[in-house]
Amino acid sequence: MVPDDKSVDDSSIALTLSENMTEKYKNEIMQLNAGDHVLFNGTIVGIGDKSHLHHLHVFGLQKIEGTAHVNINIHENGRYKIRKGSEGPSG
Repeated sequence: MVPDDKSVDDSSIALTLSENMTEKYKNEIMQLNAGDHVLFNGTIVGIGDKSHLHHLHVFGLQKIEGTAHVNINIHENGRYKIRKGSEGPSG
């Protein structure tokens, strides 16, 4: 796996799948590695801020060509957080 020239990852996004979608795309999911590029169809669940990930719920998923370096645990306390319910971005 050779990273793209675009390399460093600063994205803060969480993709979630229902149990049905997880079952439907299990073969694709099992082949994914950190940094793999994916094409997905999703719905925005919540917009993040400096302390929270953007959260999208996935309805379609496909691995595509390419990889990027991903900084694991780049958020405060090394934990990824998403907003719950109707919490909006903090100012």
